[in-house]
Amino acid sequence: MTTLGERAKATLQVRGWHKAGHAITGPDPVCLVEVLKLHAPGFGTNLADALEDLGFASHTEAIEWNDAPERTFEDVLERLERI
Repeated sequence: MTTLGERAKATLQVRGWHKAGHAITGPDPVCLVEVLKLHAPGFGTNLADALEDLGFASHTEAIEWNDAPERTFEDVLERLERI
C-alpha cells in the first residue's frame, strides 16, 4: 500500500519542487505544502494533520521550512519519509 509520503514524493519527482515561488526542479513545480494539500484527502486526512505528522506546528512553519535558503529538494523528500 502506498503511503501519503510516497505519493507526495512521486508527485514532486514528476512535477518538480519550488521554494519561495522559484522553480528549483521540474516542469510544473509544487512546494511541500501544495503537494500534501493535493494528496492528503485521498489518504483520509487533511493538510493540517499531514503537516503535524511531519512535525510542523502550523502551515506557516511548514512554508518557512520549505522556503529556507538552505533547504534542498533532497531535504523535502527525506522529510516526507516520516509519513
